[in-house]
Amino acid sequence: MTTELKEKFHWPILGHQQIKYYLQLNIEDKAFSHAYLFYGPNDTGKFSMAYHFTAALLCESKNSKKPCNNCNSCDQIKKNIHPDVTIVQVQEKKQKISINQIRELQHKLSMRSFLTDYKVAIINNAELMTEESSNALLKTLEEPTNNTIFILISEHKDLLPATIQSRCQLFQFHLIPNTQIENWLILHEATKKDAKIIAHFSEGRPILAQKVKDNKFIIEQRNSRLVQLTIILKSNFNDKFQIINQLNKQASSANKQFYTELIRDWMTFFRDMLLLKNNNKNIYNITVKDQIVKIMYKFSNAAIINIINKLRTSNQALDQQANPKLVIENLVLSM
Repeated sequence: MTTELKEKFHWPILGHQQIKYYLQLNIEDKAFSHAYLFYGPNDTGKFSMAYHFTAALLCESKNSKKPCNNCNSCDQIKKNIHPDVTIVQVQEKKQKISINQIRELQHKLSMRSFLTDYKVAIINNAELMTEESSNALLKTLEEPTNNTIFILISEHKDLLPATIQSRCQLFQFHLIPNTQIENWLILHEATKKDAKIIAHFSEGRPILAQKVKDNKFIIEQRNSRLVQLTIILKSNFNDKFQIINQLNKQASSANKQFYTELIRDWMTFFRDMLLLKNNNKNIYNITVKDQIVKIMYKFSNAAIINIINKLRTSNQALDQQANPKLVIENLVLSM
């Protein structure tokens, strides 16, 4: 990004310079795609980018800085009450974006804009649309109304129909180097020690790093999960069933996110175990290194790789909407 562009559009998003550069050129030139697809790992800044792009697009200020954060439009976006912005996402206690949500979105977009020249629809976790929802959205993308912009956000682009992907301009979000996250944390008053721990924990995810900086309990919670894993690895068949019941109670109503995070944490544990067994100290879970060292000698490299593959398979099953409780039960009993 050029120095001039940085001065005009300072969006507080770590990394993704090329994406910011391109979107800010869109703002300057008033040349927009009808639909964008932001895809990549969770907590890398996709929603934050969509937020700042939308705020800049709808900003009423004539000044060079966009968003200005002072005009009526910016104020309403901050309060999440802007009449020309609609955010669609999975509703509480639901697992999918329903056809009714897309129909409601279509109705809102059919009305004229209230404050600005544009209407923006942000669809978060777009891969979680039902088949009906996807088909309904596709019709809207095929017959776009004037001055309507869609921003689809997805962790797994390939779970979206190819027909929807082909009608979007694609932007891939990558993990951010730990050194960048570490430097950002120090700049925002974290100690060097905390910055190193948080950067390792976030594993390239700047939004997660911000969350952890504000709430250290997240690391404690992860460490607790890993200690629980070491107990599983030492347990007999009957004891594993007790632990499975404990995990399901912790999950509360078969919350898929809980199981996804659990498997992700366990995968990092075995990745670190493999690294340490092969004299590589560049591990992720530096706060539980001692626990990993104590148990790693019970596993061969082949056994560790086999478990990592099982974890990946389990994660894929969750992505394909398998029953989370059955997935975790099969996984724990196989360890």
